[in-house]
Amino acid sequence: MSAVPTERVSKVNTLLGHMAVGVILGSVFGVMYFVLEPARLFAGRYEYLGAPLTQILVVYVVFGIFVGGTLGLLGGVVGALTGRWANVERYTPMYMTTLAFVLILVCVTGGYSMGAMKSLPLSKEMLLFLILLGCLTGIGYVIGHLLDRRRSFGRVGGKDALVFVGILVVAVVVIQLTTTRRSQQLPNRMSAATSDHPNVILIVLDALRPDHLSAYGYHRATSPNMERLARDGVLFLNAHSHGNRTIISMPAVFTSLYPSFHGAIGRGKLMRPLENRHTTIAELFQEAGYTTIAMMNNVYLKQKFGLIQGFDRIEEYHAERFKMGLYKVLRHLRVIERPRYATSHHPDADEVTRVALEWVRRIEGQPYFLYLHYMDTHHPYAPPPPYDTMYGDGEEAIGPLDLFKKTTRILREEPRVDLVPEDLVKLKDYYDGTIKFADDEIGRLVDEAVRLSGGRETIVVITADHGDEFLEHGSLYHNNLVIEELIHVPLIAWSSERFTRGKRVPGLVRHIDLLPTLAEIIGVDPPSQAMGQSLLPILEGQVDSVRVSSFAEGNFCASLNLDNWKIMRVDSTDSYYLFDLTRTPREAEDLSALYPDVFSRLKERLVKYLEKAKQVERAREAEADDDTIRELKALGYM
Repeated sequence: MSAVPTERVSKVNTLLGHMAVGVILGSVFGVMYFVLEPARLFAGRYEYLGAPLTQILVVYVVFGIFVGGTLGLLGGVVGALTGRWANVERYTPMYMTTLAFVLILVCVTGGYSMGAMKSLPLSKEMLLFLILLGCLTGIGYVIGHLLDRRRSFGRVGGKDALVFVGILVVAVVVIQLTTTRRSQQLPNRMSAATSDHPNVILIVLDALRPDHLSAYGYHRATSPNMERLARDGVLFLNAHSHGNRTIISMPAVFTSLYPSFHGAIGRGKLMRPLENRHTTIAELFQEAGYTTIAMMNNVYLKQKFGLIQGFDRIEEYHAERFKMGLYKVLRHLRVIERPRYATSHHPDADEVTRVALEWVRRIEGQPYFLYLHYMDTHHPYAPPPPYDTMYGDGEEAIGPLDLFKKTTRILREEPRVDLVPEDLVKLKDYYDGTIKFADDEIGRLVDEAVRLSGGRETIVVITADHGDEFLEHGSLYHNNLVIEELIHVPLIAWSSERFTRGKRVPGLVRHIDLLPTLAEIIGVDPPSQAMGQSLLPILEGQVDSVRVSSFAEGNFCASLNLDNWKIMRVDSTDSYYLFDLTRTPREAEDLSALYPDVFSRLKERLVKYLEKAKQVERAREAEADDDTIRELKALGYM
């Protein structure tokens, strides 16, 4: 056998040396990318990624190895073409600097929208981020030179290189153990609660309308578990939210304040979080000695909107990692599967229930307040099998995500896109499938929570933040005015011991009544700011109903419900409309001319509300203190 030419062996070894430089430095790049991007998106709260850090790290390191190995291969090819094969170390600074530059490029383009890029000169956060990445580039160059001087990569698997990688692995393991232990911790609060304090579970199903629930008489058996809870508890037939979007309605639930008074806004580029001075429902439970846990997977139920006040533990789920730039790249390349939820990265109902029950098991007999927000009933209505074919003809004439894309194009008024009647039927089939899916998980949650309660009373409240529309007023989803399809919501209250069984309440009740109700149940006073009133007398059968009015607000519209009447204002036309919901529940006929006295009386009340709301807004813009708000209350509204 003839010997392999020495020159060829030398070239192969040198090429492998180039590859080793690229792979090892690519691993370093992957680790740095892994640390940097989650820190930017999650402020170091790695546990919010919901998956083992080592699992996520592997994705980043593999990406780094691929990039570094490709660079090493290219470097070797360039060396071959130029004849400069020797001295692999001289390429190390170049590789390290190039990798740092790629890190800048991927992080910026993958993690920020074009809108954020346009605002670069005005964004302090972006400027700081670029400064950090600039420093990283310099550090990469320095490290490359140090490795060059020590000739760490003179051969494949050099000792210094292996030690360096080993240090990185140990560091990642330490981070993993630290964050895992932190993610499992609950506050060591000296509980003021006693065995008489019930566990309380508040469940919100996003965009759920009551007339699609079998509990409310729907022709399909979409909600047998909610129907069971209503049969053994109290069902409110005429419950109303205070907005047609989550950011408007949920702060009202949390604070017992009407929308203009809680002040939270999330509309396009306009964003204003809930102010810390408002007392939330979770803070009341903390005051009473409860452990408070939230399953918050709606885009608005985040720290930046101020809606996490008072929660000891907030789960945002592993799907959050799909917001990171590398995952976006890999998803577009179909290397990893995209989340089934098409428009946002929310977990399914089974995941929400699983994580919630894990926390219930950890609480070990202490009373808890558990808030769950299920997103399955929110568009694009993509139920998992077998729920996707449970209703209708059992076939997917058009898939849920394709149907969602089509309806979105219609809402954008794109030409040559029509929604045929079969599409609308299928849209409702998928919607009903998501309801049944969520309902099955609610049944599992309640049954297991009661089993784990150790004899402590369990209270369950089920509602929706708003409803959805199926072209009843010419639109889809919840982009319309404060019509009944969007603000009439389900409300079911069940107790393992306390509430009246099988009670159906026809009278009007409101989301702002939930905080005072739960406050009375756990024995604390509601905040003085609260605008609602307790429903406990109804729940315990002391009274059948209470007579109240309810205000709702949307983007540039508002309404008032009182008894069977509803008046709505549309800002764009400065017009008011009167409806009798017993005669035309779909608000198809304006009765303002037929009932001028009723119209005048309700318009006066709605105008007064809007005037007070403007006063609060002006006071807020002027950084009003609590004394100013109290003066507004003294005017007779709050």
